[in-house]
Amino acid sequence: MDVCDTYLQKEYELRLAYLTNHLSRMWSRFNFFLTINTALFAVVIGSSSLKLILFGGIFGVVMSLMWNQFSATDNYLVEVYRHQVEHAHYLLNTQCEDLACLYRRPPAELETWSFTGKVSDQYFDPEDRKVKSIPQGIFQRRSQRVSATELGVVLSSLYAIAWIGFLLISFMPPWFVQLLKVVRFH
Repeated sequence: MDVCDTYLQKEYELRLAYLTNHLSRMWSRFNFFLTINTALFAVVIGSSSLKLILFGGIFGVVMSLMWNQFSATDNYLVEVYRHQVEHAHYLLNTQCEDLACLYRRPPAELETWSFTGKVSDQYFDPEDRKVKSIPQGIFQRRSQRVSATELGVVLSSLYAIAWIGFLLISFMPPWFVQLLKVVRFH
């Protein structure tokens, strides 16, 4: 192995470790914001103090918006890091003469071979040496539109909407409440 191959191998390993560590940090942030928002929501909903409802609600909206920004940034960075891993994998494989077959028609056992972090809906089954689709169902599935990494953005948006709705309902003027009652019964 020459210096270039050693460098590319190390670079691939570093990029892979960075992606893995980022995913770990991302889920830690997700758990932090989910716990804070849920606990705050439970305290504020159970309170009769208008001051606590107001300040807790405003804090909840701010926390939800921060969560949303962190989650959206995390999703962006996951995509960046996956592309970096993919690039290092590509460069490493173009340097390896033993894997030159990857750029022609690969054998079945290499058809689904790709860089770590790439999501695929197929796998190679060594028992019968065939490429198969990964089954999806009610307990195992993946959506291209919303994956687990987008969960933070979705939940933080729902929390922000819930906080804003709760604040609007809690501080609705009495005349508006009366108007709603009249409109609802007619």
